[in-house]
Amino acid sequence: MSISTLSTTISQIGKMLHISSVSGVSDVLVLVGLGIVFALFLGFLVFGAVKAFRAIPSMTTKEFLFFLAILGVALVVIGILIP
Repeated sequence: MSISTLSTTISQIGKMLHISSVSGVSDVLVLVGLGIVFALFLGFLVFGAVKAFRAIPSMTTKEFLFFLAILGVALVVIGILIP
């Protein structure tokens, strides 16, 4: 896979996945691979969120404050990266 193939694929994803503009097997494979990676990431994110929120009621005060601090830092980082 070349960098130009990855670049065109990412630009296609940025244009709301116009599937009719995919022009090769490598583009299709990159899209499928990115879809699989995204699905895995989403699954791990949901699994981690469920485990974290199930643990909240049994946390001590110190652990809960640490959790809130980590959550605050994560939200700030996400807020910086989104724009």
